[in-house]
Formats: sequence, C-alpha cells, structure tokens
Amino acid sequence: MSAIDRLFSDPLPLDFEQAKDPLFLEAMREALSHHQKNSPEFASLCAEEEFDPSSLVDGEDLQRIPFLFVNVFKEYQLLSVPKEEIVLALTSSGTTGSKKSQNYWDAPSLKRLDDSVLSIGNQLGLFQLEPTNYILFGYDPREALDVGTAWSDENIQRLTGGAKEVCYVLKKDAEGEYRFDLEGTLEALIRFAASNLPLRLIGFPSFMHFLVQAMKETNTPPLSLHPHSAVITGGGWKNHRGEEIPFSDFCQELNHQLGILPERIHDIYGLVEHGIPYFTCSKGRFHIPSFCRILIRRPGTLEVLPPGERGLMQIMSPYMRSVPTISLLTSDYARVEENCPCGLSSPTFRILGRGGVVKHKGCAIKAAEILGRT
Repeated sequence: MSAIDRLFSDPLPLDFEQAKDPLFLEAMREALSHHQKNSPEFASLCAEEEFDPSSLVDGEDLQRIPFLFVNVFKEYQLLSVPKEEIVLALTSSGTTGSKKSQNYWDAPSLKRLDDSVLSIGNQLGLFQLEPTNYILFGYDPREALDVGTAWSDENIQRLTGGAKEVCYVLKKDAEGEYRFDLEGTLEALIRFAASNLPLRLIGFPSFMHFLVQAMKETNTPPLSLHPHSAVITGGGWKNHRGEEIPFSDFCQELNHQLGILPERIHDIYGLVEHGIPYFTCSKGRFHIPSFCRILIRRPGTLEVLPPGERGLMQIMSPYMRSVPTISLLTSDYARVEENCPCGLSSPTFRILGRGGVVKHKGCAIKAAEILGRT
C-alpha cells in the first residue's frame, strides 16, 4: 500500500499526534514526485523554485513546497494523468458571468476523497445506519451535472444508511434559471417531521435561513424533528439582502423552529480545487484532518505566520493524483488555532474574510442571486 493510501486509512483523522507526521511527509514526497514526473507545468514550477521532493524531511520543509494560486484553475486545465483516466469532473457553482474553477479526479483520488468524508463524519458522530430523509438545499445533480456543490451534497448522503426520500429545493423555471421552490420545500419539511425517520438538511445555509423565516411569516408552528436529525451547511452565508448570517444566530433559529440541537449542526469549508471537506466541531471550529496541513502566509511578503496570526490560507494534501493541487494558496483570510475546547486534538482554523474581489465569493453570491429571484 502506498504511503498516501496508508495516510487516508486513518480511522481517527481528527486526532493529531506527532507520530503521524512522518507518514504525512512520506505521502507528500510520494505525491510531489508523481506530479513532478507527470505534470510539465508543476515540474517547471519545481525547477523554478529549485525544489526537490526528496528534500522534504520535516514539518518546517512544508513551507518550501511550491504552491499554485487557487485561481490558476479558472484559467488552465492541469493534469498529472492521461485524460482517459478521469472519472469525475466538477466546476464551482460560480457567479453569473464569472469564470468557474474546475477539478478532475481519477479513481484513486476519488476513493481517497470518499474515504476522507466517511472517516471525518464518523469521528464527528455523523455516521448512522438508519434510513434517512434528506432536504438538499442546492442543485439537483441530475440537472447540475458538473457543479461541485451538487456532487458534494450527494456524496455526504453516504454518511447514513441510505436516503429514504430526497427533496431538492432548487428547481429550473421556464427560462432555465434556478429558483428556490419554497412551497414544495416547506411541504416536504412538514411531511418529513411527521415521519419516524431522521432528516438531514444539507447545502446552502442562506436557503435554510430563508425557509425558517418563511415558517415564521406564515405562522407555521415550530417542528420537532427526529433526535438523530442533523444539518450540514456549506457556502452561501448571505441572505437575499446580501447580509451575513451569524452562525450562532443560525443555530439558534434552527433549534427553535426545527428542534435540532446546535451540536448537530456542522458547517463545511471546501474548495472545488481542493476537494477535502473541513467540518466544524460542536464548538463551531473547522478542524484540520491528519491528511491535510494548513499554513498562514502574510499578504505581500508571503512569509509563513505562527498560529493565531491572520493571513492568506495555504492548504496542502497529497491525496490528489490526477491534478497538481497538492499545495494551494487560497484567497481566503484565516487564522489557525490550537487546543480546541471540543476535545479533539487536531488544530482548527477560522475563516476571517476573502482577499479577492467579488467574483471570488462564488457560493455566497450565487445563493443570494437565486434568493433574489424567489
């Protein structure tokens, strides 16, 4: 078994131990050598930076790995495998008129990604065997075939023993534009609440907020969902007026209107260019799994900053074989923190804002655009 596959077989990825560091470094050397050999563009970058994968011997060396700026994948298709080996191609949801990021998975990369979702979800208590109803606050993958959020919303269903019934909240109108089917979603929510099955709400939090606000405005009584129900959000934290929805307020309103406990509400940070999902714990912090590392760099100088400092976030993981996304500098401002009070030993991070212009805000603006048409 390769070092990369051994790394992704970790059943407790949110437990950080120094004993796991050598395997991560071995996996990174393995992945770097693959991309250097099979991606001419990445090989040129390594040559320009005079970087040799064999020089990666300790944690301090991680900051020397050449990185690609995340927006490169809006402009170029970079592959480290033949095109015929690609089994999944996804784009970001994007904003109207903007270029969309893209990523491509071969079978080994996709399996590692699937394994990461299962192992992280299991450690957070999100894995359950009982059949579950779903309301997906996003795109129906049968219509939005290559949109990353649609695929990821579907993939998270693997954390339960199968979907009993699925309701997709976004429907295409006669002009081909997506609209939020508020009436149909509210009807499905009430029907699911009356069943004896758990319900999972997955997708854009702005749509969930819009739904519970509609419940209040229509005097729909608060519901009491099955205690195993859960919420998994991702992207789109602005309402239809463009205002940010505070996470604490969001948890409180879902608890009051739907009876979902705050510790059963998890947010996910993700990039289509990266793929690995970062889940929040019961304290609302994004945890870094053992098969990833995050550095924070000072804008301008790009020097690596210590934990607690605010800067641009660089994310690294060796899982991807098909595209050289092993080290990405994002346009997100973040801060890495240690010693989370939830009890998990992995470090955490907080997203503090975006360093890019409006077009970099993808999911949040796309969600707001759709709500504006509802």
